Amino acid sequence: MMEQYKTTEQPFYFSKKSLDFISYPSKIDIAEGTARSSKSTSMMFKFGLFVEMSTYNQFFIAGNTAGVARRNLINNQNGFMDMFRGNLREGTNPKYSNHLIFTDTKGREKIIYIFGFKDKSRWEAVLGATLAGGVIDEINTADMNFINEVFRSIASVSKYWLGATLNPDNPDKDIYTQLINRARPLKRWVWDIPQEILEELKREKSIRKGAVYWHFNFNDNPGMTEEKIEDFKDAYPLGSFYYNSKILGIRGVAEGVIFGKYLTNDFFSKQIEVVFDARKQTMDEIEYKLKANQFIRYSIGVDLGNNDIKKGTILTFTGIERRFKGVAPIDVYQAKATESNELVIEICNKTIEWYKLILDPNKFEGVFIDGYGSIQVLIPTIRKRLQLLGYRFHVDLCIKFGNDGGRKARMMLLLLLINQKKIQFNSKSDGCKELFKNLKKIVYDEKDGMPLDTNQIEMDYYDSFCYSITPFTTKLNDDIESLIK
Repeated sequence: MMEQYKTTEQPFYFSKKSLDFISYPSKIDIAEGTARSSKSTSMMFKFGLFVEMSTYNQFFIAGNTAGVARRNLINNQNGFMDMFRGNLREGTNPKYSNHLIFTDTKGREKIIYIFGFKDKSRWEAVLGATLAGGVIDEINTADMNFINEVFRSIASVSKYWLGATLNPDNPDKDIYTQLINRARPLKRWVWDIPQEILEELKREKSIRKGAVYWHFNFNDNPGMTEEKIEDFKDAYPLGSFYYNSKILGIRGVAEGVIFGKYLTNDFFSKQIEVVFDARKQTMDEIEYKLKANQFIRYSIGVDLGNNDIKKGTILTFTGIERRFKGVAPIDVYQAKATESNELVIEICNKTIEWYKLILDPNKFEGVFIDGYGSIQVLIPTIRKRLQLLGYRFHVDLCIKFGNDGGRKARMMLLLLLINQKKIQFNSKSDGCKELFKNLKKIVYDEKDGMPLDTNQIEMDYYDSFCYSITPFTTKLNDDIESLIK
């Protein structure tokens, strides 16, 4: 069933699914699916109706950048500006920066802010106020700090509404476990959701009240003829990530992931029965090895990410197996402080906490640090504070190999350890679980074949872990010497 809506250009028809989507009284709508499936058009029509009926006067539209949000949602054919022409105009008040003015049928003027979620100074300024709701385009590419701030901004509104669109992406991303998979589809549309996605929704037991999951495909866009669909399919190689995401509407890992295709849950430590302190106990393998002093070396790697922007300072506490047959991340910590002196205190406190867990202090290799401001200020300051507290172990710049600052050595060593099943993550540590998830996200940079570093949080986790194991590079794998020359 299709129903007609007349735009200024030509009639546009909504499918039955779109009409259900528009009329359903949800608080959160997640629209995932193929490209050109009418999910954005349906989303913006529902958003316009929400703005019309709301008693609040501040809303938002967010995309990767403000320009992308305008291109995908506002200024495109059958976009927001087209559908609500007569109610909508460009805002001119410089106080609100990039914005629209929506005049509802009662004559009330309402502000709709437009911004990119990569522009932190802009979204912090907007989301610092109370907003009634809005739309996030391509939510899978947004940082979770931004998502959390959106919910903080709308939390006090009794009748808020939030809409989000995305093409299917890597199911290991935090946005799936923290939001998307917590939404539930309407029973009448379950049959139209790919089985792989249904299984992932079922695995998530923590349901978010009022959040509805929708899956859109080509059949939901009346403008997509068979000929157009076939032409569109030809744009992507069969079986590729983009074909699966944009044509089939199923999730998956993008081409170019470095570690993600090899890392599976069997890399996590298991529960074992041991006799410890003359008592039979059930313990995690890594917990037992630590308490039984079975690791031959320990080290801590610290990546000093810019905490003021993204809380990117990560510490990794790692144990080295006997005969250097493998490595075990024992715990991983993401620092919270933003001011440099407080950050130094936090790093030192966590370092001492982990150091005290080591039964034989002679096995502690030291703390290896790199990153934002490390050489000039933070390393000497961290070393001095630890010495004042009575700890004189080795604290220095991370060990690097080769002319590229060790980038190739780090990547090749980690690939070898993963492929040879020489890594075991502590299943009892939430930090180790975060490290595991972030390693799966890292992709190749097409320019040099190294990990793509756009200052994203997964690279901070990766670097921290690498800094904790590079002191043992050649001993962990003899083959690495030939690979880093």
